[in-house]
Amino acid sequence: MSKQRDVEQQNAEAKAKILRAMEAFDSRSGLKSWLRPALENEGVLTGAGILVALSELPDQGGDLFQGIWLTAERQFWSFAILVSRESNPVVEIERLENVTTSTIISAHVPGTGRSFGHLAIEVLEESRDG
Repeated sequence: MSKQRDVEQQNAEAKAKILRAMEAFDSRSGLKSWLRPALENEGVLTGAGILVALSELPDQGGDLFQGIWLTAERQFWSFAILVSRESNPVVEIERLENVTTSTIISAHVPGTGRSFGHLAIEVLEESRDG
């Protein structure tokens, strides 16, 4: 039987995952070249915002990127965008929706401590300060 992680460990792991998504955006020029413009073309205010979740799946038509962008105004936008492997142009925005109202933002979730939304906002605020 595996040892249950305590709340602080769970929060630290969740926050590290958010930081990895943010760092992936900062370090991958291909991702930077199309994600922000794709979101902005759909009306999402990306300035001073951060990428807080990201996954990449190979797809028949390219690579499918799924994630969540957190705006400076604390709006959470979930996306699924198909990108060509050739030159990184966006092939199709499969999903883009504001999930702010369905994102839990609490510092005290029973059993898990701080919610994903709360941790993401912490990272956003820390990125502004640093």
